[in-house]
Amino acid sequence: MNLTRRKAIAALTSGTALSALSGCIADPVSPKISAAPEPRSVLPNTPSTLFLNKARAADVLAQEKVDLLICSEPRNIYYLTNQRPMTYRLGMNDYTYATLSASNPDRPVFITGRYDLYLGGAADTEVFNELDFKLFSIPEDPVAFSQLTDIQDIINAPVSNAFYPKLHDEFELAPHVIKRRENDVKALSEHFATVEGALLKQVFETDLKHKTIAIDHPKIRESLQKSGLDLQIVDGERLIKKIRMQKTPAELELHRYAISANARSARQAAKSIAEGATLQEMRGEFYRACGDQTMNAVYMVIDGIVPELVPGEIKRGRSLMIDCVSEFQGYHGDFGRTVCVGEPNRKMQQVVDGLSYVWDRLMPMLKVGTKYSELHAQSAKLFAETKLDTGFAINPHSVGLQHTDEPSSADFGLWQKEDISLIENMVLSVDMPILNNGLGGTAHLEDLVLIGKDGPESYLIAVTIVLLSSRKIRANLEQ
Repeated sequence: MNLTRRKAIAALTSGTALSALSGCIADPVSPKISAAPEPRSVLPNTPSTLFLNKARAADVLAQEKVDLLICSEPRNIYYLTNQRPMTYRLGMNDYTYATLSASNPDRPVFITGRYDLYLGGAADTEVFNELDFKLFSIPEDPVAFSQLTDIQDIINAPVSNAFYPKLHDEFELAPHVIKRRENDVKALSEHFATVEGALLKQVFETDLKHKTIAIDHPKIRESLQKSGLDLQIVDGERLIKKIRMQKTPAELELHRYAISANARSARQAAKSIAEGATLQEMRGEFYRACGDQTMNAVYMVIDGIVPELVPGEIKRGRSLMIDCVSEFQGYHGDFGRTVCVGEPNRKMQQVVDGLSYVWDRLMPMLKVGTKYSELHAQSAKLFAETKLDTGFAINPHSVGLQHTDEPSSADFGLWQKEDISLIENMVLSVDMPILNNGLGGTAHLEDLVLIGKDGPESYLIAVTIVLLSSRKIRANLEQ
């Protein structure tokens, strides 16, 4: 369903307004912290297919002439395999990899500990059969292993089965244990003494047509150098972000929930606050609401303040920008609004009105092929039409497994945004904060939309705050 002005107005009058149209939030009837809880969003099911966009991955690997993508960052392993390794949750890094080859982009390889596979959940999920595995444990003879120098000897070293849960026959096995045991046997076709041996075996098995390997962290280079191969190493973080920009149905199932629940949590925090409440109390309401929705709060910016412990008090008549970010199963929601206890001053009313004016008219440009630079130019032109002298900033960005989930134009962390063209099934944030001082407050308008084939799809613009602070703003919105 494409987003139109008529549908937006209809949603506003029905009590489920589209977030592109909201302004300031009204003064709640209060003690300092008091509001009925927002209704919970319905939790989605565990995705039964990989998050990985296989077709886009094949295209990107071919375009970049990359033979093998190796990932060690948890979010990238998660994207390729749907798995969040237990070792990372325990603070034990460098023990798990996921790889994807240009010669077989439909079958990611999950390189993980045998015990981690058993405990981490991969063997319990339906995507198990969409993955190939290289498991590792520990060397059978650690002393002898430490003396090995030949890389093939390291790869083929005898393996110990230590640490793997033993099997007893006193009682009937639980169904999940039976499934884990069966899948362990399937995955054990390749079993290595160390994670590095498993990784290097995958490198040797890959058809290195271009001799190019993309890695998402420079530390992987040390292992690749031990292969003795003449390799070109390129930035895999930029490459996998390029793949991740186009969401799959499995991702969108989680992302829809994240966006809706994040907006509900922001609304809960805004409705709960009255004059005299502290910034910490407002954040606490957002974080609490996130927990109620099974979300993990990432941050809440209030009036341009990010740190959680900075003191401050909500004062009547001062407008406050809020920027609320939380995540569900890795996928992020991002929601920005202007909150005011009581009536905002005339200038801030005009600012909020101006942001709504820009957003409403910018929406038709949110379609496949539009570039970020075009959004910047058109939004600046639209804001100039408001005759406001406050200055204007817009920051379009892709959202997904990260708040800013798009490739940069430089390698390995030297971040500089590319002039990206919008693509179908991209989740886009249109981010318009006003942080100037001396206006009687700050303002913000930010929403997430799904870029559909013919324009922005409205179903990701979820639950908004419909209480408006002034008749003037409401009248303008209902025109």
